[in-house]
Amino acid sequence: MLSNPWKSGQDRVGLFDASLRPLLWERLIYYIRILVIFSTMYWIAGSIIYGAVYKRSDMTHHATLEVVDLDGGPVGRAVADSILQLNSRPSDKSPRWRLRTDLPTLAATREWVRLHGWGAIVINQGASQRLQDAAAGYSPQNAVTVINNTGRHPVTSISYLEPALTQAATAAVHQFALAHLAQLQAPADPLLLPTLALRPIAFTSEDVGPFSFALAPIICVFGFLVGTLMMVEALIEWKMTTFLLFRRAKHWHVWAAV
Repeated sequence: MLSNPWKSGQDRVGLFDASLRPLLWERLIYYIRILVIFSTMYWIAGSIIYGAVYKRSDMTHHATLEVVDLDGGPVGRAVADSILQLNSRPSDKSPRWRLRTDLPTLAATREWVRLHGWGAIVINQGASQRLQDAAAGYSPQNAVTVINNTGRHPVTSISYLEPALTQAATAAVHQFALAHLAQLQAPADPLLLPTLALRPIAFTSEDVGPFSFALAPIICVFGFLVGTLMMVEALIEWKMTTFLLFRRAKHWHVWAAV
């Protein structure tokens, strides 16, 4: 006949018996270390999540977006001036704009934004000359490049700075189109007239942020979920490391502690 494990305590001792104190103290230190590690992980994850959304709209004016005129002609001056005029209407929810003259190429601007910046609007080199010499195959999109970096701060970049870049570039392009229409001359190729009249210049957008994608704002939340699921491993480890207690302590003491 099998004995009842809840009553067979002749060879077992109480959970607080002096013989178990070294083992209990060792396990206690071990679990405190686990709690410290997991608490630190959760605080870091929680701080990242909260920091990513804390006053994300009210603090947008602390971000500075760059304007880079590589053209140096009428197109470059008109677009840059149109964008820089936005600084005359400051708002807590609008970024600041800064003209940069120390970035000599489009590639250098991409690299700077990737490493240090929030974003930039670049008037490409030769934009004015290409518009003046418009011929078959002319592409308005080659005039301006909008560079965004969603990898720096996914929530702020995607929610506020990326729309600000797009809106500024769109307004500058439309403003230039209206001014250009007044002085438009018939091109050599009549088929280009609608393009030059309605959209003489346009822009393309690119994202230089590493590992940037549309789901970037939920990465922190996903990381927090993974950390929570890791508790399963901690519980399994806790069960395995208490095996000696199950062998030496009275069962009802162990289950009462659990």
